[in-house]
Amino acid sequence: MKVILYLIVLVIGNHVAAQNPMYGLVPEKDTDSMLFLTYYVKHVPETGLSIKHLKTIYAKGRIKDFNQNLSLHKNGNLICTLRNEQQQIITTLYIKNPLIKSVEFVNNTGQLQKRLIEQTNTDFTFRIPVTKEVKFVTMGHITNQTIQTLSTIKL
Repeated sequence: MKVILYLIVLVIGNHVAAQNPMYGLVPEKDTDSMLFLTYYVKHVPETGLSIKHLKTIYAKGRIKDFNQNLSLHKNGNLICTLRNEQQQIITTLYIKNPLIKSVEFVNNTGQLQKRLIEQTNTDFTFRIPVTKEVKFVTMGHITNQTIQTLSTIKL
């Protein structure tokens, strides 16, 4: 008899909990969103790089182990900064030069070999965590430890 009463209470409790939308949910944090940004980059012999924004996608979710890899702050790589309304930097992401591809293959002797291929243009997409304060995205090119701004978009 106690078992039947326990089962009835359990079923009713689960039914009520399932109808309550706040039951069992972890409150969202401000950083539970991310941006997927797609750009077209082209090497222009006279000026260096040219970059064009193609698409922005907002998505819910978190990027695990997101870090701002400072080892990529090197000549030739790109830098993406998320900025607030006053143009203050909120987040920075360093991106390997998308025009240089590393290809691994097995050569004639059966050994693994790596070759760098330089492209003249390509599309590339990356993701970055975003907060509500972000209003602008700036893309730059690192040259001689200075940053040449290539593109700024308003979100």
